[in-house]
Amino acid sequence: MNLQSNTRSYRADAVRDRSLNLLDYPEILSDISNFSTFERSKSKVMYMKPSYLKEEVMELLEKTSEGRFLLEREGNLSCASIQEIDDYTKRASLAGILAGEELLIISDTLDTVENLKGVISTYEKECPNVYELTNQITNVSYLTYSIRSKLTPNGLVRDEATPTLGPLRKQVRQAYDRVTNTLQRLIEANQLTGVIQDDVISVRNDRLVLQIKSNMRSKIPGVIHDVSNTHQ
Repeated sequence: MNLQSNTRSYRADAVRDRSLNLLDYPEILSDISNFSTFERSKSKVMYMKPSYLKEEVMELLEKTSEGRFLLEREGNLSCASIQEIDDYTKRASLAGILAGEELLIISDTLDTVENLKGVISTYEKECPNVYELTNQITNVSYLTYSIRSKLTPNGLVRDEATPTLGPLRKQVRQAYDRVTNTLQRLIEANQLTGVIQDDVISVRNDRLVLQIKSNMRSKIPGVIHDVSNTHQ
């Protein structure tokens, strides 16, 4: 019995696949995929199979009708701002560190999803199936607010992100100014004429340095942090 049942199922699947190929079903999926703006949707479309169960077909038709209704009422419900963030969220779940730009991508994606939910929620009665799907998405607007309140639009951490960060950065800037002013005075000192290779303050190994002529290194106290390729 099982063997006969499996054979019939195999034959039915083979007939269905052949019928779909005759209807250019793969090409139809490809065309639909090209209209998708979300990469995961593009991939998912290519594995779609038509249903042969009446109840399921009726439900899918209802969802399709609701989708068309939304497009007619709201125009283009674009998902272009939604990006793949699985790698970022996985890294975060493993206590990994995300760059500011990556956090902003997450924020943009969550904002777009939340905006779509807001639009669809106004049509709860007209589109109950689509509303039920989007209503399952957790509201994490608090997370997007947290990200944007801590980062600038270009992904840098704001001074006011924490109570201590602003004062610390101010101290760093003041220390930097003191060092550069001291080095600038050294460059302009008469007694170092002919010792300085170039009147430019450079950075080597995260340290501010002066370019001293190699044959004059004993004329000025300090630590050698690097040597030029020409050894000058």
